[in-house]
Amino acid sequence: MNILLALFAVVVYNWLPLLGITVLVALLCFIIHWALHSASQAAEHLSHDDTGD
Repeated sequence: MNILLALFAVVVYNWLPLLGITVLVALLCFIIHWALHSASQAAEHLSHDDTGD
C-alpha cells in the first residue's frame, strides 16, 4: 500500500508543473478573451455615442 502511495505521490509531483502551466495558460486565455470582449464593448459604446451626436 505504501508503494502505491509513493508511486501516486511521484506521479502527482511530476504532473504538477504541467497542471500548473495548463491552469496558467487557461487563465491567460480567459483574461485575454475578457479584455478583448471589454474592449469591443467599449468600442461599440463609443461608436454608439458618435452616432448619437
